[in-house]
Amino acid sequence: MKKMLLAVLLFIWALAPAFADIQVYDANGEYLGVLVSLGNDFCQVYVPSLGVFAQVDDDKVISKTCGLHYGRLVYETTDCTGTPYYEYPIHNNSLYDQQGQILKTGATVTLITIKSEKQGNRYECELRNDKDFPVVNVVEVESLPFSLPIQGPLEFRYSPNDTTGDGKTGLEEAIQALQNVANVP
Repeated sequence: MKKMLLAVLLFIWALAPAFADIQVYDANGEYLGVLVSLGNDFCQVYVPSLGVFAQVDDDKVISKTCGLHYGRLVYETTDCTGTPYYEYPIHNNSLYDQQGQILKTGATVTLITIKSEKQGNRYECELRNDKDFPVVNVVEVESLPFSLPIQGPLEFRYSPNDTTGDGKTGLEEAIQALQNVANVP
């Protein structure tokens, strides 16, 4: 029975469309995630272990120390206190650094009246008045699968079928291949 299941798995995996990924590592060889996009002053990666996107910001992202994007928190109060949210849809399922506190946005969309906002550690609390504005919830991330600050220069490695960054194609990648064939997210 196990041999039959293994044979079916290998057959389906062989038929699965190849999904090639570019894995991103920092200068110390620490795995950051799968490259999503690369710009002049940022690099966006998907962090599989957390199921979120992280934007690494810097003026020279490829050549020096970088940090996570700081984002903009919005509040229902006029003094940037109380429950923090991020605006939707730009910020769902993402990581942000708010003055050393790492936050992960969820997918729960809520309509609120935004009365104030604070953008990372660059700006003071600013007043706003946007009614019925879609936002997403925010939770603190206890630990990251990589260290901050991120040490540059970043290294990009082509790794077909490797979704964990361990340099191997294993069970997790096999499951991903089966999900691709079955069109399961």
